[in-house]
Amino acid sequence: MSHSDLLNHLADIIPGTALAEAREIREGRHSPRPGQL
Repeated sequence: MSHSDLLNHLADIIPGTALAEAREIREGRHSPRPGQL
């Protein structure tokens, strides 16, 4: 599976979640969930 395929797959599963998480990371208040890399 290519990197872009993976991103598309995740986007299909959790639309909007990655954007919200990226915003949290930028603002420095992101806490990793269990099992997350």
